[in-house]
Amino acid sequence: MAKVDTYYSIRQSDRRVHHNNNKCTEGKAIESYIRSSGSENRPLCEQCETLNSSEPLVAQQESSGGLAASFMSAVRRGFRH
Repeated sequence: MAKVDTYYSIRQSDRRVHHNNNKCTEGKAIESYIRSSGSENRPLCEQCETLNSSEPLVAQQESSGGLAASFMSAVRRGFRH
């Protein structure tokens, strides 16, 4: 899981967003001494949001042996939930 504690940049010239994913390139570029904990009611960074929404699917596929294994499992179940 790539989610981390929420933080934002205190630098005035940076975008007013918060981050919570350690794979976000914009968030990784913020030096630790410029980071502040929390969100300060700022919106979530778009890249963090995209990464967060794609990770559960990837984690599920990896834990079950990948997409092919997930498909074969569905075939064996007759596509039932």
